[in-house]
Amino acid sequence: MGYYGVRYNWNTSMTAPAPKSFEDIALTLTDRTVLLDVDGTLLPDGDDTLGASAIIAAKQLAERNTVYLLTNGKDRARINQISSVLGIAVAPSGVPAGKPRVRAVTGIVPGDRPFVVVGDKYLIDGLLARNLKAEFIPTSRKRSGSERTTVRLSYMIDRVVSWLL
Repeated sequence: MGYYGVRYNWNTSMTAPAPKSFEDIALTLTDRTVLLDVDGTLLPDGDDTLGASAIIAAKQLAERNTVYLLTNGKDRARINQISSVLGIAVAPSGVPAGKPRVRAVTGIVPGDRPFVVVGDKYLIDGLLARNLKAEFIPTSRKRSGSERTTVRLSYMIDRVVSWLL
């Protein structure tokens, strides 16, 4: 993916469409086990307040699917607050934050439903999906404009990696 999530095709002037917003993606998923990233997908990195459209979309998604929230953040009180607002469980985690490994999500058995990871970062969410042998559905990234420098740098690195994929 290129800048702003557009995949560049250097052989032609055509470009693929940018990833859809979480709210648009949530409307299309049914009968799946969904691992839903929080930061950058539901709300900007580090923010505490969910937008009304994200709350509605997450609740609609949870009505049609089995949904678990994922986060790389260490602030468990924050993710528990978001979980409470949405009425969606937090995925049990067996490793430190930021590790896109299979054992990062313990105790979740998708059963007969397809396993899907929905998130904004290829390096974290995409790798987790690959390691779980799940489908990765990239979303457009939610930004506040006041993200920390390290978060902005990680976005830049992730964008470069997404160009290569």
